[in-house]
Amino acid sequence: AAVDMERLAEDVRAAGRPPPEPDEAARGAEQLQIVLVEGFLLLQDEPLLSLFDSALFLRVDREACLRRRLQRSTRSESEQEGCRRYFLDVVWPTYERITLPALDAATLPLSVLDGSQPAQAVAMAALRELEALAPPAAAAAAA
Repeated sequence: AAVDMERLAEDVRAAGRPPPEPDEAARGAEQLQIVLVEGFLLLQDEPLLSLFDSALFLRVDREACLRRRLQRSTRSESEQEGCRRYFLDVVWPTYERITLPALDAATLPLSVLDGSQPAQAVAMAALRELEALAPPAAAAAAA
C-alpha cells in the first residue's frame, strides 16, 4: 500500500498522548489537543478511524479536483493527458465507489466543507468546525 496505515495509527496514538510533564500554566487546566491527519483514505480504515473523535472532509467537484491535480506539477502534454485519463478512468470512479460510501457510513462526527471555496474561507470554516467540536470546558479555556 502507498500508505502504511499501521504506522500512521501508531503515530496518531503517539501524537494524541499528553506531554509527560505539562508546564506550570497547563497544570490543572483542561487542555484541548488537536491532531490533524490528512488523507481521504482515512475514511476507509476503521481501526485508524476509531482513534479520531471527529473528522473534517473537504468536498470538491470532479472538474475542480482534476484541474488542481493537473496544475500541481509541470508535465509534458502527453503526461498531462495520461494524468487526465488516469484521473477520469481510475481516481474519480474509485472516489465515487469507495470514498463516498465511506463518508455516508462514517460513525464519528463528520463535517463536510466546501473545498471549492478560496483557501482562507475553507480554513476559517475548518476552524469554526473545530471550535464547535471542542468539549465545552476546553473551548472556553481556548477563548
